[in-house]
Amino acid sequence: MSLSRLCLLSALIFNLLVFDSCKKDSPSDIQKEQFIKLFGGPYTNEAIDLIEDSGSFVLIGNQYDKDDISSILVVKTDDFGNRVWEKELSYQGFSTVASQLIKLEKQEGYAIIGTAETDEGTYYSDMILYILDLNGEIKIEKIYNIANYESGKCLMEFDSGELMLTATSDSTSSSNASQKLFFKVTATGEITPPTILKSATDVDFTGISYTENSDFIYITGKSDSKPQINILENNFTFWAAMDFDPQVSFNCITQDTDGNMYVCGTSNSGANGKKDIFVAKLTFDLSAMNITWQKELGFADDDLGTNISISQTNHLIITGSTQDVQLSTYDVYIAELDLDGNILQSTSFGGSRNELGIKSVIDATGKTITLGTTSFNSSSLISLMKLNWE
Repeated sequence: MSLSRLCLLSALIFNLLVFDSCKKDSPSDIQKEQFIKLFGGPYTNEAIDLIEDSGSFVLIGNQYDKDDISSILVVKTDDFGNRVWEKELSYQGFSTVASQLIKLEKQEGYAIIGTAETDEGTYYSDMILYILDLNGEIKIEKIYNIANYESGKCLMEFDSGELMLTATSDSTSSSNASQKLFFKVTATGEITPPTILKSATDVDFTGISYTENSDFIYITGKSDSKPQINILENNFTFWAAMDFDPQVSFNCITQDTDGNMYVCGTSNSGANGKKDIFVAKLTFDLSAMNITWQKELGFADDDLGTNISISQTNHLIITGSTQDVQLSTYDVYIAELDLDGNILQSTSFGGSRNELGIKSVIDATGKTITLGTTSFNSSSLISLMKLNWE
C-alpha cells in the first residue's frame, strides 16, 4: 500500500474538543472506526507499554511533575479508548518508573516491573513489582534489593503462576561495571531460588519471549555496546549469551508457534549514515543463533524500531518512529510484514511535533491500536490511537 499521511495534530485537537467531552454509552460510528485519546499530567509523560485484555486496553506510562519526580500511570480503557479506570503508582513518594506490563493468566490482574529511587539523598534504586487486580487496586507492592542500583526491566509468567523478573545492577550509580539479574518470584512476590547473577559491562534488557512449547526463554538487550540475546532453559538454568553486530540494537522480541524468533530494533548502517528500523527472523540450534532473514525499514531520514508482535493472522506488526525530512520531527511508523519478511503495508502519521510510536496491538475486529508519546511545546502526553491505515 502507498504511504498515507494523517494529520495527527488536528485529530488530537478534535479529540480534545469532541471525543473527551462526549461520554456516551454507545460511541458514534466514527469513534468505532478510529479514535485518538490522550492521557497524562500537565508536564512530561512518556508511553511505555500496552496490552489488549478481552476487548479492553491497559496502558502504562511514566509521568513527571514540575520537580521531575516520576510516577507510574496505569490506565484501563474500553474498546473505544474511553477511560474505565486510572491509577497512579509511586513508592513512598520517591521517583518510580515502569518498564513492562503483562496480563496475568494464572491469577486475575496485571503485573508491572519498574524501578524506584529508594534513598532520596544518594539516589539508590531498587527493582519494584506491582501486581494489580482487574480494577487497578494494588494487591502487591514489592521492592527487591538484591545488589546495588537495580533497575527492573522485563517480566513474564510461567505456567505455574510464578513470575520471572530481569534487572540490571551497577556497583555505583555511574559505573559501567554491571550485573545481569534473573530470578523467580511466587504469585505473592516472594523470591524462589535460584537467583542468577552474571557480570557484564554497560548492560541492558529490552524484551523477553517464552512460549509453552519452547525449551528456552529469550531476553534481548545489550552488553558492552553489543546487541545480545540471553538464553535460559525453561527450568531456569542460564544457557548462553549471544552477541550480534554492534551496528544494530534489539528493542523487542517475539516468537511464532514454531518457536522461530523475530526481533525489532534500530540499525546504524542506513544510507548516508542514517538509522533504519531493523527486523530479523532468528532460529536457535543449541550451538548458534542464526539469522534467517533481515530487513531494514523506514524512509530517507532516521527511523527507530520499538516493538514487534504477531497478529491473529500470523503477520508481524512493527511499531516505531520515522523522522520527517522537512520538519526533522518524528512521526509514528507502523508496518505489517508476513513471516518471510515481505512488506504487506506500511504507513506513518504525525503533525508538526514529535509523535513516537511505542507499541501496537490488534483488537477483536483486526484493527490496529497504537500507543505513542505526543509532544507539545513544553510538555508531552501519552496517546492511544485507532486509525484506519489499511
